Amino acid sequence: MNKKPIALIVATVAIVALVVAGCAPAAVAPEEEGEAVPAPEEEEEVPAAPTAETIKWRVSADNPMVKSTTANHKIFVDMVNEMANGQMELTYYEGGAIANWNNLFDYASEGVIEAGITVSAIASGKNSAFDPIGTLPTYLTPHERRIWIYEAGGLDLCQEMFARYDIYALPLAVQPLEGGFRTAKVQIRELSDFEGLQLRGFGKIEKLVLEALGATQVSMGQGDAYTALQTGVIDGADLGPISDDWNMGFQEVAPFVSTPSWYAVGDHFFLLINMDAWNSLPDHLKAMVTTAAAATCERATAMFFYQDMTGAQQWEDYGTTVVPLSDAALDRIQEEVAKAIEAEAAANADFKRIVQSQMEFLKLSTSFNDAYPRRFSNGLGAPIVWPQLD
Repeated sequence: MNKKPIALIVATVAIVALVVAGCAPAAVAPEEEGEAVPAPEEEEEVPAAPTAETIKWRVSADNPMVKSTTANHKIFVDMVNEMANGQMELTYYEGGAIANWNNLFDYASEGVIEAGITVSAIASGKNSAFDPIGTLPTYLTPHERRIWIYEAGGLDLCQEMFARYDIYALPLAVQPLEGGFRTAKVQIRELSDFEGLQLRGFGKIEKLVLEALGATQVSMGQGDAYTALQTGVIDGADLGPISDDWNMGFQEVAPFVSTPSWYAVGDHFFLLINMDAWNSLPDHLKAMVTTAAAATCERATAMFFYQDMTGAQQWEDYGTTVVPLSDAALDRIQEEVAKAIEAEAAANADFKRIVQSQMEFLKLSTSFNDAYPRRFSNGLGAPIVWPQLD
């Protein structure tokens, strides 16, 4: 019997077995007649590389999801989770689930949460410099504020302030002007109409200006403001952007609105990250979070402005009475704002440093706007009154 075909068959079977086992040699020649087929060498098992533990962050809002401005939160959280490829995972909590507007700053500072999203004015009670970091009444449009933050030294100043409270801050969006003072019974047509009013609001400069106009600022959350307006506890409220005010249902309890919102000429949202949580990130994840925040700022800012443009029609259709203040009234308000800025700058060196930086930028901006783009600029134009800081 010819043994050569049998040897070939045995060799072929062995090769197939090796291929199936995933360890076939690159090339195997048929065995010669009478040669034994060597058994495959056993490979040493290579231990699997350790799997890096996923970094998990709790990210809290300051208000319920009914606010349209919380849409920027979802943009950021979803973007990070998609980019992180399993190395990092953000879990989002709306306001009230863990933190609220009045404790979110402290929770981020103390590490109760890894990060929170809010406006800086919630910390103005700790240091009035957080007021102009977020918004400065009658000065800096949203467009100018973005330039100041990203290109004119604003971000360094902001991060220095937040770092004192163990927080690393990143801009997350710039919202449009707020909807205006919404009132239940009184129409604010002239500055004299502010006399005696109890108005929900935020920020020390706004507080000082309202007092100069004979009104009183009342601090409370937006959710509480609805019932307070309905029951007459307050006469009116500065709330949020036009679309937010609608989503919160204020058209039902505030039939009048005084425009424009001189007290909030664009406000910056910030991602407030606990400093230990930030420092524990590897550099590539820090870069990812920073990039995601900047991308969110671009997308969310455009979204907020468009929502207000389309949302304004809802208020008009509902029958809200819009009462614009005169230019003369706004000039007078800016005079009071300048006085308040000067007084606070004299009392708080941090506040003065922030506002001085903004005014230096604003002088550059208005000089350029007046000479070049002129009427086509997105800037405010030269203020009627410049605060005297020196």
